[in-house]
Amino acid sequence: MGLSGEQVLLVERLRSKLLDPATSLAAKHRVLFALRGLSTPESQRALEAALRDPSVLLRHEAAYCLGQQQREAAATVLTEILRDQQQHPMVRHEAAEALGAIGSPQCLSLVRAHCADDCLEVAQTYDRCSSCALSQDGSHGHHRECHGQA
Repeated sequence: MGLSGEQVLLVERLRSKLLDPATSLAAKHRVLFALRGLSTPESQRALEAALRDPSVLLRHEAAYCLGQQQREAAATVLTEILRDQQQHPMVRHEAAEALGAIGSPQCLSLVRAHCADDCLEVAQTYDRCSSCALSQDGSHGHHRECHGQA
């Protein structure tokens, strides 16, 4: 089932505000979390667009929100961020955390591949993700408390 016309317009308005250089960082932060809550392919794409923002903090928060949505479709862009040595360590770390939050075996494998990364923040992410990746019933999935949702 697709989005209603109103929902499409809402995501478009939020995306425009998020990508507008005149929007304050605080307002962009609120938009990120509004998009996170929608958890649709359209909101995911808007969050992915925020990963190109000049603000390291905003890119970090965009990666966090993508992890919170737990949409496996975001794995490709998060992997690109994780592998990009030019990205700020905090952003790379959060991309790894987001992959861990998605929690699929493939995503965890991508994080594991960086456990010897030259960047300590990235290298230590796998330990955190692997300890959180199994839910109480033994299936893959990220505990809410392991990614700030407790």
